[in-house]
Amino acid sequence: METIRLLTVGFPKIDIIAVDDASTDNSVVLLKSNGIKVLQRAVNGGFAASVNTGLQHLHSNGVDFALVCNSDLVPSAEECANICKSFDDLFEDPAVGVIGFIERNDFKPQSRDVSDISGFLFWIKIDIVKVVGYLDERFYMYGEETDYFRRVVAKGYKIVQSGIQISHAAEKSGKSKIMNSWYAIRNCLFLEIKNDRPKEALKKSAALLLIMFGLRGDKDDPSTKRIRRPGFVIGPLMLAGAIFWNIYQVLKMSTKQENR
Repeated sequence: METIRLLTVGFPKIDIIAVDDASTDNSVVLLKSNGIKVLQRAVNGGFAASVNTGLQHLHSNGVDFALVCNSDLVPSAEECANICKSFDDLFEDPAVGVIGFIERNDFKPQSRDVSDISGFLFWIKIDIVKVVGYLDERFYMYGEETDYFRRVVAKGYKIVQSGIQISHAAEKSGKSKIMNSWYAIRNCLFLEIKNDRPKEALKKSAALLLIMFGLRGDKDDPSTKRIRRPGFVIGPLMLAGAIFWNIYQVLKMSTKQENR
């Protein structure tokens, strides 16, 4: 609700739509009582499903652009103004389909035209879904935006990194941090498997092990913390489970192709 409040203050002239993933508290009532339109899902399908629900609604209602954001965004008034400015400045190029942002305190070098951005906050042209489709809901969370942005670039659209820093309380929207680690590990491999890159999946498996044992990765990076969180015993077991899960996905995809 705090994210909604901040966005309402920061963007007084835009329509805010919240997607509720089968919440069991009073958040829907609270949102509606504050004049927020809520799209309610019967089941919690994860980030990809929530974004798809929102994009489908906007597409069917003739909306041209959307600002997709996580529920744990905490933007200041100044940051909201910068988000608006990025829209005016960067969508002047008709080839631009997506505009990304940087999580505050993330000082990694950022180029302007990129093939991947963080999915915590981004502008998107709704027309893109006509060409690219929607996010792959098999990811549930983590990796789905990377997969989607690869598809966006493959269709000839530009993704632009605005370089604007936005405050984000990472992982505050998830109930189980251990489950977050599971999805991160599993989907790191699935991102390559679904694109028929088994060698890259093997390389990532080895890299994940090195990260788990502290031999690789920046200890302050949220992604590294997520991979190391389960520990030296549970982590490798999760990786083994992720490998079996991905093998199962390969078999399912092969069966579907044979049945076509």
